[in-house]
Amino acid sequence: MEEIENLAGTISEIASQINLLSLNASIEAARAGDAGRGFAVVAGEINKLAMETDEAVHQIQETIDEIKAAFKDLSSCSNKLLKFVTDTVTPDYNNFVDIGRQYGADAVLFEDLVTRIDEMAENIRVSMNEVNNAVTDIAESAQDTTESSAQITQSIESVSQAVESVAETATEQQHTANNLIQIVQRFEL
Repeated sequence: MEEIENLAGTISEIASQINLLSLNASIEAARAGDAGRGFAVVAGEINKLAMETDEAVHQIQETIDEIKAAFKDLSSCSNKLLKFVTDTVTPDYNNFVDIGRQYGADAVLFEDLVTRIDEMAENIRVSMNEVNNAVTDIAESAQDTTESSAQITQSIESVSQAVESVAETATEQQHTANNLIQIVQRFEL
């Protein structure tokens, strides 16, 4: 931009010099009278070109000033953006990375816990199968005990009936013995 500005300044100086030359040529053409008319027309055109060149240089200078302002704004915005990235984005990114690492560590811990829970569940399943088998064995033993109890009850009933029968027989024998005693007592020796 500085080089363009320097070139525009040089062109402006050249246009000023051409303008002076054109003015001098117009003065000399006026002094020459009718013989200088053609030269006066050329001097007028040169003056016109010098004025257009000067106007173009002013437009270039305005454009350069606008570009400088735009670059200044761009530089200011770039510095603000850089400050934002440095002060806000970078710490947030670092926090994000730290959180990502923590998630990774938590995932490993969670995987370990799941493995341990799976092992405990397997142990519980095995224990439940053993308890189930023991309950089945107890149920079978209870069934056997129930059957044995029924048989014992029948045997007790049979023994009870036999004892009753023996008691009846004993009672009958007692009556018979009493009767015999009475009969024997009748016979005295």
